[in-house]
Amino acid sequence: EYDELYQSILVNTDEVSRIREYQKMDKILINDAPVIFLFYDETALFTTTDIQGVSNNALNLLEVKNLVKR
Repeated sequence: EYDELYQSILVNTDEVSRIREYQKMDKILINDAPVIFLFYDETALFTTTDIQGVSNNALNLLEVKNLVKR
C-alpha cells in the first residue's frame, strides 16, 4: 500500500490530494513501525504581510515559484 501511494504521488499533480496521500504514508510508517524516528523536524516560516504563497511542505523546501508580492 505504501509503495502504491508513493507511485501515485509521483504522477499526481493535485496538491491537496498529494498531501492526503503523504498523510496516509505517514500513518503507515508510524503504525507498522519499520523505522524508529530519532527526531521530528519542525520548521517555522517568517515573512512580511506583502508576500503570499509561503507554505510548508514535506521536504521543508521554500518553493519560490508560488510566492507573490502584493
